[in-house]
Amino acid sequence: MEKVIIRIVIILVLFFGLFYGLQQIDWMTLFKIEETTKSNEEKFGELIWDSINGTETIVKDESVNQAIDSL
Repeated sequence: MEKVIIRIVIILVLFFGLFYGLQQIDWMTLFKIEETTKSNEEKFGELIWDSINGTETIVKDESVNQAIDSL
């Protein structure tokens, strides 16, 4: 019975020690998440705009655009 309790205590200490240790690492900077996210957002926006531009008619009449914007 004592062996089981000692093993459980060791596992818990290792788990929480590893958890605490991994929390100390700045993963966002390490993997450059913010730069990658911004780059992906720009590429995704360009892809959607190219898709819309290729399949839809873009109205450039200022009076029509003002009427729609006022809604």
